[in-house]
Amino acid sequence: MCTSVVCFIQLVDDLLDFISSENIMGKPASADLKLGLATAPVLFAAHQVNFVCCLQYFVFKVLQLCWNPVLNS
Repeated sequence: MCTSVVCFIQLVDDLLDFISSENIMGKPASADLKLGLATAPVLFAAHQVNFVCCLQYFVFKVLQLCWNPVLNS
């Protein structure tokens, strides 16, 4: 388990890697992303997409449950 300071530094590094340029960082921009590493911004985006997909599925199922009896009557 990492300490709060180490976690904070890693989150800042992940964010800068995602939004910064090579000139500012001193290393290739989006290097972690190009290596396929799951950085904090990528994990956050994946979580958001998963939530939206689950919400869409739930709405679809509710509509299906409500409309099927109407359509079949």
